[in-house]
Amino acid sequence: MKKIISVTLFSFLSILLVGCNGAPDTEGYVVKKEEGRILVVSSESEDFSSSGGLKEAYSAYWVSKVPEDVELGQKVRVWFSGPTTDSYPGGAGAKKVSVIKSKKPDGANLSDTQALRKALLNEKIDENEVIVVKRIKYDTKLDNWTIRLRETLKTPGEPEEFDLQVKDK
Repeated sequence: MKKIISVTLFSFLSILLVGCNGAPDTEGYVVKKEEGRILVVSSESEDFSSSGGLKEAYSAYWVSKVPEDVELGQKVRVWFSGPTTDSYPGGAGAKKVSVIKSKKPDGANLSDTQALRKALLNEKIDENEVIVVKRIKYDTKLDNWTIRLRETLKTPGEPEEFDLQVKDK
């Protein structure tokens, strides 16, 4: 009997620990930051076309209760503190935010996060758009970054993807 109770207790504690430290609810780039919240947009798309939805859909959440040091352009993992809103982008409070370390290629002055931040502050970005970061690439020969972005709210037929060039200085 003691063995069954011990195994049951161990199993319960294991489930509890995994639930607290399990997979994040979302992962993506911070593409906007305002008044105590950030907009986190996934770079990985989901295909909902079989059920009549979009073929290329990206999750996006306005996340509140984030640490002040989370910056525009950073890649983050977020664990939600409760349910999300049923809007696009959705909304949620953060239980935990983990910043993914940025990369700085050999020969570059900027990190990928710094280059993305510069691109997101470009006047070509529509402030009402939900922007997806498709690719960040540094070219050592040209000494610049190419940031491929996608707009998710454009009406069908309008350009959705575009590249921005960021000088590495």
